[in-house]
Amino acid sequence: MSRPVLIAAGGTGGHVFPALAVAEQLLAAGVEVLWVGTAAGIESRLVPAAGIEFRNIKVSGFRGKSLLRRLLAPLQLLAAVVVVLRLTISRRVACVFGTGGYVSAASGIAAVLSRKPLYLQEQNAVAGTTSRLLSPFAKRIFTAFPDVLGASARVAQTGNPLREQFGQLPTPRARNLGHGTTCTLLVLGGSLGASKLNEVLPAAIAGLGAAPGSFERLRTIHQSGVREQQLVQQRYASLGIDAEVRDFIDDMPEALQSADLVIARAGALTVSEICAVGVAAIFVPYPHAIDDHQSANARWLQNCGAARLLPQAALTEQGLADTMRALLEDRAALLEMAERARAQAKPQAARAIANSILGRGDLSDA
Repeated sequence: MSRPVLIAAGGTGGHVFPALAVAEQLLAAGVEVLWVGTAAGIESRLVPAAGIEFRNIKVSGFRGKSLLRRLLAPLQLLAAVVVVLRLTISRRVACVFGTGGYVSAASGIAAVLSRKPLYLQEQNAVAGTTSRLLSPFAKRIFTAFPDVLGASARVAQTGNPLREQFGQLPTPRARNLGHGTTCTLLVLGGSLGASKLNEVLPAAIAGLGAAPGSFERLRTIHQSGVREQQLVQQRYASLGIDAEVRDFIDDMPEALQSADLVIARAGALTVSEICAVGVAAIFVPYPHAIDDHQSANARWLQNCGAARLLPQAALTEQGLADTMRALLEDRAALLEMAERARAQAKPQAARAIANSILGRGDLSDA
């Protein structure tokens, strides 16, 4: 029987969802998976629901915290390393796979100390602190963007692991993008919403009029986050816009492929999902992201000719309306942007990463 793979991922969806996609591939191959995360993160709910054994550790990040939290963090990290180290030895773990963040830091250190093969996955165009510090010790590093951790035979640009549904979608041309009578705008602020987008988008969309360009009708779907859903709905209603305001979108593949244009933050998974579907996008990166990695993510896709980047500092209702109008009035350009995005997609990332782990002989009983 194969020995288990220990997956270390927690805190945010950006770390958890790619790890879940890889875990599903490992489970499908008959490999046992153990998961280390935190009780406070979404992993504590999603991982057991997926039928994966979950172990909780107490650990938090260093950056952006109070002085007291920064002073306590090293002690907390050390305690977490001890917990994972014991688990790694007692369960005879074959290898450790981490997706960055403080959970992966503790587990990565435990992997190094126990001499277990370490695999890392970096989601963003700028490597996070954990990825940078642990990369010299990793057997293999999987990146979503090019030139993230330098040129090395150990670094492979696989793309971000996504759910299986994202690999089974029609191309932009096949779904008749840009040729319908209804223009569908999709606004994404992340699972928690984005206050700035919630504030600016209703008035910006009102500035487009009833139907931009040669479209006959304008449809707006706006993911607002639960805290501001009612407020955003009121903003649209006051402007006479019948928008579909949702706190969360469960079926993201369906929502994205129904859109002619997406206005969104530039989290790594959002960018990867937009590429997987193939849809034009306007990115407004979250300006306070660590190392400004969202701007780097958006800039990469803009350089591919598949998106526009609008810094939040320069974001105005009129400026956003003008940018949207310019894109929507040129349907050929809209389709070209969507196809350029689709060309960057790597829908088999989860399978490629799982196969790389399985193919290195680290899962034998030896």
